[in-house]
Amino acid sequence: MNPMNWYPFRCGAALLALQFFFWGGLLCQPAGFTDQVFLSGWNQVVGFTWDGNGQMYVWEKGGRVWVVQNGVKLPTPLLDISDEVGNWRDFGLLGFALDPNFLSNGYFYLNYVVDRHHLLHAGTSNYDPNANEYFDATIGRVTRYQADPATNFTTVVPGSRKVLIGESKDSGMPILHESHGVGALVFGTDGTLLVCMGDGASYSSRDEGSASETYWLQALSDGIITPEENIGAYRCQILN
Repeated sequence: MNPMNWYPFRCGAALLALQFFFWGGLLCQPAGFTDQVFLSGWNQVVGFTWDGNGQMYVWEKGGRVWVVQNGVKLPTPLLDISDEVGNWRDFGLLGFALDPNFLSNGYFYLNYVVDRHHLLHAGTSNYDPNANEYFDATIGRVTRYQADPATNFTTVVPGSRKVLIGESKDSGMPILHESHGVGALVFGTDGTLLVCMGDGASYSSRDEGSASETYWLQALSDGIITPEENIGAYRCQILN
């Protein structure tokens, strides 16, 4: 047998051994470390952060944000937009960030996929807050709310909601398949809010537009995308 034919097998064996080595190391805590449950009773926590006073904020995929004070989860969420959030597959409320000046302005920001039923019917007689429309075309949205300093940032100032991206179905981040949607929010050192998003395209084919497994035709009909934007994964290269 040609010695070169053994090359893939040697590489495969080496990679397998290397993978075993790293996984074995990851499963073992370094000396002096232990695993301990801090708080339980959550529903798909995505992340958590702290303000300048050490108060903790936890956000769940389904659309709720909670406050933890002195290690105790408050009984009422800071914010609950679960009727607006499309919580399916890897979609949901994924991005959350406190303003760099949060203790003085109370602003916090959210990045999430909008439930299609909410997108099309909110504010009309056809809207049902308990209804969901998943596996259909929709958008990603970024909103800003203001936490009330008078309640130690445990409640939201009424009427403070402001949509930064995705106020309408034609101005949001296109969600045209089961993944490649919204992501994290993070502030740069210059105070710029950075928004992570996907291309809204298929993950199961080379999506150059009109991929049969995506919701492109529905999105065109709804006005979520234009014909010029029906280019699949190449949407990530459209600067406007």
